[in-house]
Amino acid sequence: MDVIYLPISENFTAEDQALMSFVSRRRAESIGKFHRGSDRKTSLYATLLVIMYLQSHCDIPAGGPRFERTPDGKPYVPGLPIRFSCSHTDGAVLAAFSELDEAGCDVELIADPPYQISSIAFSQNERDALDRCISAGECLTSADSTAPDEDLPAGGCAAPGISIDPEERRALTFYTIWTRKEAYLKYLGTGLSGDITKIDVCDPAISGRFISKCMGTHMCSVFNGAGEPVDFTTMDESAVRRFFLG
Repeated sequence: MDVIYLPISENFTAEDQALMSFVSRRRAESIGKFHRGSDRKTSLYATLLVIMYLQSHCDIPAGGPRFERTPDGKPYVPGLPIRFSCSHTDGAVLAAFSELDEAGCDVELIADPPYQISSIAFSQNERDALDRCISAGECLTSADSTAPDEDLPAGGCAAPGISIDPEERRALTFYTIWTRKEAYLKYLGTGLSGDITKIDVCDPAISGRFISKCMGTHMCSVFNGAGEPVDFTTMDESAVRRFFLG
């Protein structure tokens, strides 16, 4: 499985406008509906990153890949062996690609956590994990900002030697649970539909299949259902521009 983290700057430039010609007219119209230039940019680069990867790894006919969606809305390209998942938020894009299984990933900007949604979105086990961050000092993640590329433990223990503020620990655990839940739902292809409290990312039956990384101000999570080797890389947006514009 290949996972690519792509930090995105805010300004929507003339070069970015030129890149709009490399996405479908329908996709360009969808991107153009965003009012903020930063939103248009992250949405554009999310699409371009997937196209770039598929064109680099598959025999794509002239005109680029033809994207379709499952009845539940998950995008795919008919006839290609690669499954993919893509997510974007303020300042970042995350994409996952696999030839062995479905892919599911999510990236979120780490901000003031909306803890109130945990009562309607988290399972009881997930809410308990969030509470244990304060009461017992347990944490699903590490907050070592000096080593953001380090894998976060899947089993629910803090990284050795890491000591962080209880509220920071709770915030990181919230975003770890949330991104893992979204990544798993994207893997399943269902999206945020139905009773998502029935999805428990802390369940040992699936918790060991998650990979999470704290990349500066972003939390990234991937569900690796096949247990395949994962290559997690960071790409610069200039690499995307060079690929399409030369």
